[in-house]
Amino acid sequence: MKEFRAHALFGDGRRIESLASLLRSFEKPAAQMNQKRCKAFINIFKRIGQGCEHLDLPASKESCDEIISLCSKADEGHLPKAGDIQSLFTELNKRIEVELKAHTYLCVPKEQSDFYKNPLKDWQTTIAAFPKATHDIEEASKCLALRRNTACVFHLMLGGIQMRTR
Repeated sequence: MKEFRAHALFGDGRRIESLASLLRSFEKPAAQMNQKRCKAFINIFKRIGQGCEHLDLPASKESCDEIISLCSKADEGHLPKAGDIQSLFTELNKRIEVELKAHTYLCVPKEQSDFYKNPLKDWQTTIAAFPKATHDIEEASKCLALRRNTACVFHLMLGGIQMRTR
């Protein structure tokens, strides 16, 4: 299971919005970008593309790659036009929205998140004595974080069996 970094995605969305509004501020969609702006776009969309890849959003990643490709090929004689980039931004936003809807994301309350992120925390002594129980201890902690209490008890009982059959 991957960690969904909502704050990072939100921040990236805000960056895309500000970039799109910057492009809208050009009076003409046919206005050409400059190389400095293209390099900035490349860095921003590499980061956004990594986030899309992490969240398994392949169409969104492809949109990022398309923007990067367009900006990477830019030289003084062939700079992309503001309108071309703006339409790619719009497409990227649509793809991200559609692909995010295809997934289910769970929210672990901050009070429970340590059980999920560090499931073996404070279990070192037990694990040292009963290493076969490690998997069930880890799963029990994660189940507790996800409020799957019956599953948590199940894994604790399996861990107990592992300890008894040592």
